Amino acid sequence: MSPFESLALSHSVISDVSLQLMDFFRLLLGIRLQWCKFMSDEGISSLVKSCPKLRKIDLMSCKITYSSLISITKYCKDLKELDVSWCQRISDEGVCALVLLRSVEDIRLVWCSQLSIACTKYFKKMCKLKELHVSGNLHLNSDNHAELNAKGIKIVR
Repeated sequence: MSPFESLALSHSVISDVSLQLMDFFRLLLGIRLQWCKFMSDEGISSLVKSCPKLRKIDLMSCKITYSSLISITKYCKDLKELDVSWCQRISDEGVCALVLLRSVEDIRLVWCSQLSIACTKYFKKMCKLKELHVSGNLHLNSDNHAELNAKGIKIVR
């Protein structure tokens, strides 16, 4: 049983190998891995398999792809907050996968440059989504926000 509720490992040298050893943290509720450049989709998959109770995951500026988002949706069923800002490999396909997160309330996709207007339809399907952070996404402009605002989703730019 882990005595920790959350871990802040931002800017660390944590790697896929380290993330594969996270079984000790099965009860972990939150993790911050911002700017950790030595981990990949494989490491994130190991992490979320070991820590299925995660409610908050911060992967800002990590080198992750659609594959990490699939793993997160598969294993972290009660996730409330996800930050994948500045993750340049995140695309509409990844946002589509996030629809499976039935409890997510806050998603941060700041400067995820591959997102297009098409992902707006996926945000509308997220039943508990309250806040969506999308600054720096040229295709997600204020013209697209009216429908999301009508569903009670606050757009933060």
